[in-house]
Amino acid sequence: MNYDSILENIVFDLLENLFNDLRNNNTEIRNKENNLVKLSQQMQKTISVLNDQQRNSIEEYISEVNNLTCNYYNAIYVQGFKDCIKLLGFIEII
Repeated sequence: MNYDSILENIVFDLLENLFNDLRNNNTEIRNKENNLVKLSQQMQKTISVLNDQQRNSIEEYISEVNNLTCNYYNAIYVQGFKDCIKLLGFIEII
């Protein structure tokens, strides 16, 4: 297992713990997630009248947008780790 894979696993675990903590302890986040479920149900109902190709195109687009957003946020999170390590090295803590 290489450095990037190890870091990716660590980031995944940290983010998963953070998301679970937010879901359990942050009413605003929980409310937003509940609202998202309702909107998702409305969207599914709305696109159910489309033909398979149209529906699949919309679902694929939404999936790709979500995947790209996750990739961006993960990259930013990892960069934050790297920047923190550089800063700690610069101020001679590590």
